[in-house]
Amino acid sequence: MTTLLQHLRDFRRDTGGTIAILFAFSAVPVFGISGGAVDYVRATRDSSQLQAIFDAAAMAAARQAQLGKAAVELTATNHVRAHLDSRLSSYPISITATADGTTIEIKTNGATMQTSFLGIVGINSLNVVARTKAISTYIETITQNKPVTAQLDPEAGDYNRMYVYCYDDSRRNQTDRGRSQMTAIADNAGTTYNFTMPSCKANETFSYRLYNVRNARTQPWLWDTASPGTLIANNPADWANPWGNNASYNYYSDTRLSGGVPVHQFANNVPILETVICQNLNQCKPKSQGGILPSGPNRTPQQADQACSPGKYIYFGWEDRPPGYGWTDSDYDDIRVVVECPSTTTTRKTVVRLIE
Repeated sequence: MTTLLQHLRDFRRDTGGTIAILFAFSAVPVFGISGGAVDYVRATRDSSQLQAIFDAAAMAAARQAQLGKAAVELTATNHVRAHLDSRLSSYPISITATADGTTIEIKTNGATMQTSFLGIVGINSLNVVARTKAISTYIETITQNKPVTAQLDPEAGDYNRMYVYCYDDSRRNQTDRGRSQMTAIADNAGTTYNFTMPSCKANETFSYRLYNVRNARTQPWLWDTASPGTLIANNPADWANPWGNNASYNYYSDTRLSGGVPVHQFANNVPILETVICQNLNQCKPKSQGGILPSGPNRTPQQADQACSPGKYIYFGWEDRPPGYGWTDSDYDDIRVVVECPSTTTTRKTVVRLIE
């Protein structure tokens, strides 16, 4: 019994071999985990580098959308290949554009990286994932030349200023009422306006605004300070004393196209503007001078019934006080402007953006 107890005590004290065995077993997962961090860093680095290359390639390729699918894919392929080193080039990559070339997608396709350390714990590869998609869109702008003539009636007692702007009918309920690029082009006080005509987008229409200040043509201090008035149909005050106030009024045409024909949408449908399409500039003169423009007081304004197409001209004749809203002579010549019809040649601006 004494001998047996002594052997047990000696085994308990002699732990050197036990520690060595335990260390050997525990070292495997420890080295696997610490070495695995290196593998994960490598995989993350490769994914990040591929992502940056894919993004740049997609942006470059999408700018070639107008050349079609094949050109877009070739541009992306060449860009990717030019920026891959030998390590990154080993990954399988997919490059696909839509039929119209406006969308390009670049991604790794089942790409994996062989691990150096994680295999110890049974992980022999890691996925390398990078993906991008770019889309190309066109912003079309329609250009219009400056007015050819601006014939302003010097006898009008009111101050009148004409503006041109772009109007988007789909945004009429927004804060800006769908109006943008408001540009003053002429008034009836001899002011010279240095301006650039607006460039409207394809979904916008050239529109016109008349700013009127009652009885203020010779009082410039009132032109931009007059208090806004309120249009009231058959207002007795206007009829009783049409020359006794200096209220200001704004009339916006908010023009939309119907079958290519401009349709003006003035508030309350006030008949304040006359429009005539001229086949050439010589026609845009009064009939008394050999042209086709109507003239004379107390008449119903003529409205253009055809599209304002390139090569033609459109005449605008304004009545600064709309019939039915105070005294007026209804001759529609308080401001007379001839404008060349907008060119159908559009400026296309390619806008490219990443969507993934």
